Amino acid sequence: MEMSQGKPIVNQIPLIEKEKVSDLFFPKGEVLENQNLIRERMFALHRATSLGNIHQRKVTLVFEDKEGLKSVRTTIWAISDRKVILKEGRSIPVPRVHSVTISD
Repeated sequence: MEMSQGKPIVNQIPLIEKEKVSDLFFPKGEVLENQNLIRERMFALHRATSLGNIHQRKVTLVFEDKEGLKSVRTTIWAISDRKVILKEGRSIPVPRVHSVTISD
């Protein structure tokens, strides 16, 4: 994945509509390389969930399905150890999320 100052270059990753997330296939397995990145991702997901629920802030999630990297701009409704839950029960497995960017 191409990076700029340690963050993915989101504008080069296909942006999909949140409604399409249900149609994707997510392989098992972790996409991040080490425990520090995994902890940082969980912190970012919890923060994004709080900001989404309290202030209706949207986030851009960069994730990887069986076909490769994709992104979605949405509000996170909830998070578990295994899933990022979006509107209408759509979800993305946490281990498949590369990055979380909170919109201004």
